[in-house]
Amino acid sequence: MARFSLKQMTHTALLLGLVVTIVLGSSGTFAQDDAAERIRAAYAAHDDWQTYTVQAEITAWSAIVADGAYDSGKSYWRRQERGASVAGMYDLSVPDDMTVLLAVSGSADLSVQVDGTETSSTWSTDMHAALSDGDLYWHGTFEADPASNFALPSDWEMFSTSDLGQVPAFTDLGLRRYLGQDALDPFVGDTEAWLDAAESIEGPDTIKLGGGATGDVYTVTLPLSAAPELIGSRVSVLTEGPTALVTRDALLAQIAEDGTLVWRVVIDPTTGALIGQELQGDVNTELSGDALTDPYVSLSVAYSERQSVLFSAIDEPVESLDVTANRS
Repeated sequence: MARFSLKQMTHTALLLGLVVTIVLGSSGTFAQDDAAERIRAAYAAHDDWQTYTVQAEITAWSAIVADGAYDSGKSYWRRQERGASVAGMYDLSVPDDMTVLLAVSGSADLSVQVDGTETSSTWSTDMHAALSDGDLYWHGTFEADPASNFALPSDWEMFSTSDLGQVPAFTDLGLRRYLGQDALDPFVGDTEAWLDAAESIEGPDTIKLGGGATGDVYTVTLPLSAAPELIGSRVSVLTEGPTALVTRDALLAQIAEDGTLVWRVVIDPTTGALIGQELQGDVNTELSGDALTDPYVSLSVAYSERQSVLFSAIDEPVESLDVTANRS
């Protein structure tokens, strides 16, 4: 069995939000092609990692306003703020038998007003989840307002992927992805497509990482259309079901046109290894006309999300995972 320790998961020193504020200055100007090759090499090496730990921070907010035709009495307003912190250990050393240990905390605050009637809801969780020998386990706390019938166990218990689908908050958190239940890498996207679509690559700049270490930071700007996986799962609330406001293709096309994505990559200046990354996507767009469902005539969407990830303990041995007792 893979070897993991819960105690090690909360000792990560860097949150990549610091990339924006702790820039010490440029360490040299690389040609854009050279910078792309250095980034490409760092992510290619990441694909060969056997074990690693990761700290991820996600913050997002959205505001949506839709107005119906004159005298229709129809209106829609939605605002959500959410955030999450994910600390994880991954062992990929056994092919087709990944081992994962996660510590996850997150919360969201949602307000919706439909035709003048407003409702609100919140949820928060502080939990551990694990994938070991093909089985899923979890424990922790989950709170929701309005109250939910769902409760996490206080000690490790097995669960299934279908259980994840019963709690919308866990879909919002991306818990299935972090537990390795999807084909996509939980933290790294389609870097080849992103590099091909890059409008500019700047850097490297130098940042302090703590303990005297430094990192080289590259800032890649590209259209949000190059990373549809970052937005596709977020628009279903507007495009599906009896309350749909707009067709999915029209909304995605408009977001792709008006949205921007900044991708920051942190690389070890000596070894060229990937240390971390930050993705910041922003959208501010409006739609009207036939793309909207009757009787709506206008739709405004504002959305911002930041995902920061730090990798450490690459290919280092870790302690065994014990899911027979609560060791949080």
